Amino acid sequence: MAGENDAAAAKWLCEALGLKGGDTPFPWQTALLEDFRNGRLHPTVDIPTGLGKTSVMAIWLVARAWELTCRDGWYPLLIAEPSSATAARLR
Repeated sequence: MAGENDAAAAKWLCEALGLKGGDTPFPWQTALLEDFRNGRLHPTVDIPTGLGKTSVMAIWLVARAWELTCRDGWYPLLIAEPSSATAARLR
């Protein structure tokens, strides 16, 4: 992603995924965010086990929040919580 807006969206993605320090999203996650931001939806995500498919929902949410922010000028607070902690809390 290039440009100031793209860098900010990428930062939101890192926060939504709960990445720490120098960790970065998988390349496919960054590409999917760009696709979602440009209105391109995918009927399937064909990614091997263990490469973060669960994050598709968070990526979509970041794309939607970014779209609303750019359009309406409001800034949502993204709160990242590891999915395992969320699942444990819901049990």
